[in-house]
Amino acid sequence: MASKEANAINVHYSYLLNTMGADPDMPLDEIRILFNHQDYLGLDAGGVDYIEVECNGITCMWANPKGGSDKHVILYTHGGGYLTGSIFSHRKLVGRRLRKEL
Repeated sequence: MASKEANAINVHYSYLLNTMGADPDMPLDEIRILFNHQDYLGLDAGGVDYIEVECNGITCMWANPKGGSDKHVILYTHGGGYLTGSIFSHRKLVGRRLRKEL
């Protein structure tokens, strides 16, 4: 029997496929909105402050782990061919990785 977490992922991706399948000509900006909501599937890292900033008109995010160095940074760009996903859909993944590195 699948876990409740696996079921949640299955429900989420079924929703994505059904929604996009019902509108094969869905504009890219609407597809991006759909994928931005997958962040609820992950656990928050805890102990990480997320600070939104604007850099040359682009929304960016600092993920600052408590106890982390202010002398080092990691530049993270998500996959997806820059078509789907964003700082919002991947922030928990980045935060959890940063906490693991401390």
